[in-house]
Amino acid sequence: MKYLIINADDFGYSDIFNAKILELIERGLVSSTTVMVNYITTEQTNKSKNFLR
Repeated sequence: MKYLIINADDFGYSDIFNAKILELIERGLVSSTTVMVNYITTEQTNKSKNFLR
């Protein structure tokens, strides 16, 4: 079986990057992300916990 992994780089880069990456994950268009830990709001941290395994 083959899988396609679509990764969104730079979660944590800015508020707008974070919001759009979370939106793409919720819509099922992105299956993973890499994190830049310099800018994640508390609200986005809590929301992203829903996607952590």
